[in-house]
Amino acid sequence: MHYPRIGILAVTLCIAAASAWASEYADESKDWGVSEMSRPKGPPYSSPTPLKVPGAKTVTTDDLKAMLAKEPKPVVIDALGSATMIESAQGLGSGIGEQRMFGRDVAMFPKALGALTEGDKGKPIVFYCRSSSCWHSYNASLRAVEAGYTNVLWYRGGIDAWQQSGGATVPYAVSGAAK
Repeated sequence: MHYPRIGILAVTLCIAAASAWASEYADESKDWGVSEMSRPKGPPYSSPTPLKVPGAKTVTTDDLKAMLAKEPKPVVIDALGSATMIESAQGLGSGIGEQRMFGRDVAMFPKALGALTEGDKGKPIVFYCRSSSCWHSYNASLRAVEAGYTNVLWYRGGIDAWQQSGGATVPYAVSGAAK
């Protein structure tokens, strides 16, 4: 009669072991208790973010590495514009992650997305910035969803998680699509 308890214990231990194998970098999955917002957030941009962006899917470091290891690769966009970026990323300038876009960013953002996706609004687009305490990529993801992109992915862990995982980086550069 003790077998059912042993079975439950074995299943529980297997689930715990599987969870331990999953990687966690730079608090990328930490729940800060922040509610989702459907409009871009204003300053301060360096504060805890929600777990999800409405209309987008949140991806982890392991998810992004798996996507980049196969074809077709997603379009990866650095929404912050700091010193380094993920090796395969496109830099569009830091204005795309602010609450309100000004000047050239208003016209550049949809044109750059169109160029990078070859006009395919279903092509996967990944936005990232510094970490789970950075709103630039959250705001940029909201803008892409609003522009009609249907496969928007938010890499919440950002460059901090990427670097902690040993992911390759390059110096930040603005993509030709942003010019």
